[in-house]
Amino acid sequence: MRHTSGVLAPTVAVAASLACGVSPEGGVDVDECSDGADVDDTIRIVYDAEDSLHEMVVCGQLSRELGTALSGAITSLIGAPTKLPNAIEYVGDGIYQVTTEQVVMDLWVEDGGTIVEGNLLDPADFFSNLRVENDGLQVVLRFDDAGPLAFLFGKGKNPSSPLRLDPFEIDDAVAKVGRLKMAGSLILSDELNNGTTVDYDLEIRTLKLTALAGLEPMEYEILALGGGRDDLGQSIDTLEWYIAYTDKTLDGTVALGFGGGPFDLQAEYVYTDPDKDPVITVTCWNGKGQLLADPEG
Repeated sequence: MRHTSGVLAPTVAVAASLACGVSPEGGVDVDECSDGADVDDTIRIVYDAEDSLHEMVVCGQLSRELGTALSGAITSLIGAPTKLPNAIEYVGDGIYQVTTEQVVMDLWVEDGGTIVEGNLLDPADFFSNLRVENDGLQVVLRFDDAGPLAFLFGKGKNPSSPLRLDPFEIDDAVAKVGRLKMAGSLILSDELNNGTTVDYDLEIRTLKLTALAGLEPMEYEILALGGGRDDLGQSIDTLEWYIAYTDKTLDGTVALGFGGGPFDLQAEYVYTDPDKDPVITVTCWNGKGQLLADPEG
C-alpha cells in the first residue's frame, strides 16, 4: 500500500554534492531556500536517514531466510532437521525475534489470520517424544502427546499415536505449511555518530511462506517515523512511502521532509537497481507535511 502526503516533486538532476555522497543520477537543488546556510551540513541528515533505511535490507534478508526455513518444516520433522537462521530466536507464543542494539523485529506465522503458536522447527511442538519410522512406502510417527502444531498433518488437533502417513498425505502437509502466511513488525531506533537519530515503526505485510521462499517482494508498511538532529533543530517527517524488500535489496520510493533547521528540505529516495545505491534527490520543502507540488502542474 502506498503512503503519500501529496504529489511528488519533479526530480531535479543537478551537480552532485560528492561530499555528501549524492548519487549522480539524483542531485541537490536548494538554492531557493538555503539563503547562505551551510548546505553540506544541513543536508547531512538526508544521508544519515538512508543509512537507517538500509536496515530494512538486513531485516528483509533474515525474514526471507526464516520463511524459507519454515516452509520446509515437514521435511525437517520427518527427514533432515533444519535450524533457525542465525540471529533469529524463537521467544514463544509463535514469535520469532531478531534483537540488536538498534532493531527489534518480531515475525510470526498465521493460519487464517490467527498466529500459529509453536516453533515450526521444533519437533516437540508437533509431538512430544517423537519417533519417526520411514520404510519408503509410508512414514509412521510415534509419540506420547500431540503438540500445538500437530494439526498441520490434517488429522485434527489431537491425533493418536501412531500416525501413519502415505506420500500424498505428506505432500498435503507440506502444501499446508507453504500456505501459511508470515507477518511481522520492525522497530528501529538508530543514533548515528554525528548526533542524528532515526526512529521508525514498520509493519511487515503478510506473505505466504512459499512466496517468501520464491523471492516475491515483501512490503514494509510505515506506522511511524521520526527523529532528527538536535544541534540544528531538525526533525523528520514521512511524505511518501512505498518500499519492499526483494532479493537482497529494496525496491520502491521513500520521500522524507526535514524541517526546523537552517532551511526546510525534502529528499526522495528511489530504489530500483540492486547493484547501486538509491537515487537521492534533495530539494526545498514547504515544511507543511506534504511534498511540493509540481510548479508546472
